[in-house]
Amino acid sequence: MLKVNKITVENFRGIKSPVTLDFIKGRNATSALIYGRNGTGKSSIVDSWEWLINSKIEFLTKEGVSEKDYPHKLSNGNNVYIDVEFSHTRINSVKALYNKTKVTSPINSGEYDEFKNYTIYPNFLRYSDLQEFVFKTKGEKYKYIAKFFGLEKFTKNQSDLQASFTRISTQLAQYNAQIEVNKKAITAITKIQDVDEAKVISFVNDIAKKYEIEEITEYKHIHKIEKALSEIVKGNPIATALNQWNSFLLRLNQFYPISKFKQDCEDLETVFIDLKKDEANITKLILIDLYTTAKETLLNLEDKSTCPICDKLFEGNLEEHIALKHKTLEELNSKKQDYILKRDALINKFEQFNHKIAIIQSEKGQRVKESFALFYEDIDKIEIQIPKILSTLKTQLKDLTSLDLSVLDEVSKIDTISDMEITYKESVLDLIKSFSEDEKTTKLATDFSNLIQLKVAYTSYLRNEKKINYLSNICDKLGVLFSKLTEFIQDQIQHTFTQIQTDLIDCYNFLEGTNQYLKNPEIKLVVGKNKAVELEIDFVNEKIIPAYKFMSESQINSFGLSIFLAAVKHFNSNFKFMILDDVVNSFDAFKRPKVAQLLASKFSDFKS
Repeated sequence: MLKVNKITVENFRGIKSPVTLDFIKGRNATSALIYGRNGTGKSSIVDSWEWLINSKIEFLTKEGVSEKDYPHKLSNGNNVYIDVEFSHTRINSVKALYNKTKVTSPINSGEYDEFKNYTIYPNFLRYSDLQEFVFKTKGEKYKYIAKFFGLEKFTKNQSDLQASFTRISTQLAQYNAQIEVNKKAITAITKIQDVDEAKVISFVNDIAKKYEIEEITEYKHIHKIEKALSEIVKGNPIATALNQWNSFLLRLNQFYPISKFKQDCEDLETVFIDLKKDEANITKLILIDLYTTAKETLLNLEDKSTCPICDKLFEGNLEEHIALKHKTLEELNSKKQDYILKRDALINKFEQFNHKIAIIQSEKGQRVKESFALFYEDIDKIEIQIPKILSTLKTQLKDLTSLDLSVLDEVSKIDTISDMEITYKESVLDLIKSFSEDEKTTKLATDFSNLIQLKVAYTSYLRNEKKINYLSNICDKLGVLFSKLTEFIQDQIQHTFTQIQTDLIDCYNFLEGTNQYLKNPEIKLVVGKNKAVELEIDFVNEKIIPAYKFMSESQINSFGLSIFLAAVKHFNSNFKFMILDDVVNSFDAFKRPKVAQLLASKFSDFKS
């Protein structure tokens, strides 16, 4: 059994001089009760304990406080530590020392790894944590409970599997979309409806027969027909020219239509300028979730004069104050979200246009390049500028001092090229017509063009087909593995619920035994696709979910405290120690003695 003898904290948060909690009085082990005015460092003790166990303080992270803020302001980061002495055969002490070189990684010493094995369930509870858990969403409760029931590595595997499944499913959808494009291209060339290798070979051999080229029996030999037909085309200058213009027309049809960019850039710049006017408050948007939670929590609190964020008395109308703060941040957040949506849409447009540039630049015909020299000159300039534009757009808002994309020549050139679609296509069609007077030559050029296009489309089809088969197999296996892992986690959670249920009811009835209408509190696992946990209570013999529908703030706190105590008792059976920060004091005068009596009678073997 691991027992705490002494805790010493120095230079941490609100504690400057060393504070020592000695749990040995004479020869007897005892608990400790700490009291004092606000700001005297009481909560810093539980903060230091959480830091010792997790190397960070979770609730402070949510409020924008980082590890560099943990040392006392007068300490300069020197000699900041928590030191714990134990009674145990192997574990004598553990210490966490603030690391100025790497603030996120305290220097742990003593028998730290062995000590961690005894702290399975978090044995510290703040009043704010108590309320937060009760009002968490169903999904958040599931993650919280899975983590502290020792299943974090399994839920991480579950999340990783889900992420992999989502990523592969997205790729699979992309390849399925691509193979449909391939099918349409093949059908357009060959008129084949159900694509298979035999039909493709038959079409290719029909072309070979016309020009007395040796036929093939396997698709992989299509290059032989392509090479032979290419030599025939080279011997016919008109067919060569006609083939080049047909190929270029195909690329133009893939390149167009293209969107215009100048107006979208101007719209984004307008939103950017408006946001930058209120730049000082943008960093405060991190608090919007906090104010949202505060608004929701206030509705369920009996005492609406105490701030649910800082737990301090507020002089004035707290509801109006929080609502106003929330509204201001919401309006600013709305502007920021509008900027993000416009920015992401513009990034997507530029990236898509970049892909189209690659298509048009794949043209190798010298005759085409010379005839469309100005067009290709503009395309080359735009290609150089796009990475710079994308880099600017992807820069974080706080690091962006100006945004002037709409004045760039390259942006105007894109709009001009967009306007030239009909002109360019008509020009190419006229050239094709001029080279198409000889039917035999036209047919040769068409057959060669069809052969090349078919080779590209069907080769891509075969590659995509292999990728689809491979990824589909992986998805099937991931699905089975994910289902089994989810079932395992849910079985473990349900098993744990069953184990702690008796202690949960026992603790709750001790605190709320005078209320004959509310009884039998239970943690319910929602089984199925959505991972969720609900709190249930019997109200006049009717099952109520969520429990807080018919419960007062005090009764909800009793439920949450009972879950914590039952879990600590079950999981930390070899380390009977816990810290309660402002939990007893959060109950009313009638309930406080009950909490004290519960700890004394049901947890007499625990130090707290």
